[in-house]
Amino acid sequence: MAFFGHGVTGAKEFCRWAKLASKGLGDREIEDALMQGGFVFEREIKKNIKSQGLIDSGNMRDSVQARPDPVDRPAVEVGPTVVYAAIHEFGGVTHPRVTARMRGFAWHMFYETGEPMWRGLALTKKTFLTVSIPARPYMRPALDDKGKAAAEAVAVALRKIIEGTARRHGR
Repeated sequence: MAFFGHGVTGAKEFCRWAKLASKGLGDREIEDALMQGGFVFEREIKKNIKSQGLIDSGNMRDSVQARPDPVDRPAVEVGPTVVYAAIHEFGGVTHPRVTARMRGFAWHMFYETGEPMWRGLALTKKTFLTVSIPARPYMRPALDDKGKAAAEAVAVALRKIIEGTARRHGR
């Protein structure tokens, strides 16, 4: 998945070096450079999750990672791996089953807080609930805010690879 939609500064210089670097710039080197941009997004996504209070156990934040795309190489994908991450990003409606465990938790919360909502949940005859979750984007803002910084990180990494190749070939 290609996620860099921003131009890379120094593109003309890059083209001059590209011919020389063709011997040392393979898929692995390109992927390594793309990972540098992925790390920029990874840090920003984790920061956004924290700033929006989307942390209960920390599993979603901890699952966010930049990783090589296993299908479309060389490419990098960045994002969380937990199944509930999408509903936080885009919002939506879910229908959880009302279980004995949920009812027990509701009774516990009712006795602890005295809130009638918890008593109502414990006594409901429903077998499924309808829960609307608002969209709380954390990935899109990261892409919008850090796209240029990520592209620059990729450009810097590619430049280092190309310069190393040029030194090895005596140019």
